[in-house]
Amino acid sequence: MFRRILVPIDSSKTAALGLREAIRLAKDQGAALRVVHVVDKMAIIGVAEAGINPRPVLAKLARSGRAVLGEARRNAKKAGVDAETVLFEPLTKRVADEVLREANLCIDYRVVPLLRKDSLELTDDDRQIVRKAVEDSSAFHIVITHGTDTMITTARALAGIPGKTIVLTGAMQPARFRFTDAVFNVASAMMAAQTLPPGVYIAMNGRIFNPDRTCKNVEMNRFEEI
Repeated sequence: MFRRILVPIDSSKTAALGLREAIRLAKDQGAALRVVHVVDKMAIIGVAEAGINPRPVLAKLARSGRAVLGEARRNAKKAGVDAETVLFEPLTKRVADEVLREANLCIDYRVVPLLRKDSLELTDDDRQIVRKAVEDSSAFHIVITHGTDTMITTARALAGIPGKTIVLTGAMQPARFRFTDAVFNVASAMMAAQTLPPGVYIAMNGRIFNPDRTCKNVEMNRFEEI
């Protein structure tokens, strides 16, 4: 006898047949039914590697997944079964944890989520939140992961905090994709934070930059000294 039934679905005919059988079993045996849709990670990777912005594609896939789950829930309800539906988006889990795990660090560290925004959307108020978090932290060695578009602006906004080594880093190729510089850059930033004197730095492209003398070369996809 089944007490709980888990069924993954997509928009295929095979998934529809599986769901129909799961609904039948749940009704027949009084089991709890849970329907899951997983956003296709490999589809996003392919889009990114083709040079296309993946965010609209990810949003579209999520909407499609919610529509599939909604239809599944309605079909279950018609059959007299209350179904729980779950949209699983593996790309939305905290990327920093995955990057640090892949870097295989042998030091103690603590991850503090702060602002989950596109760096182009950061405001001066947001940067004051970052500054206050750094000032209030008991840590003396701090690494900040940041979008590359406005990383320099945020770094400059952190100038003048005494007694702390602050290193900003990011990735030209997002950490959610197979070919990324995220692990290398984060590891470089972690090392820089441990060895450099107090101040604010940027760790990108195998170099340590002074934010006041740095620019992002969009065409060459790298940071450069000015």
